[in-house]
Amino acid sequence: MRVLKGDFKKLEGDVTKVDTKRRLIYVSGVTLSKADGTQIQRPIRPYNIMLLSLAEDKERTKILERRSKVG
Repeated sequence: MRVLKGDFKKLEGDVTKVDTKRRLIYVSGVTLSKADGTQIQRPIRPYNIMLLSLAEDKERTKILERRSKVG
């Protein structure tokens, strides 16, 4: 994932968490420092992120193979 807007523009990282209820994505490397020095992840809206690559797994490859045979 690449962040397109905001303070973390042009930062690339992996998705660590997706909050479907609030519609937010958490990307590794996008953190804020609290007053006591602890690091917390900052959520990002999906329209501010560009997807660079998909994770490969067995289910996804089966679906892609099935779709390529049909067409």
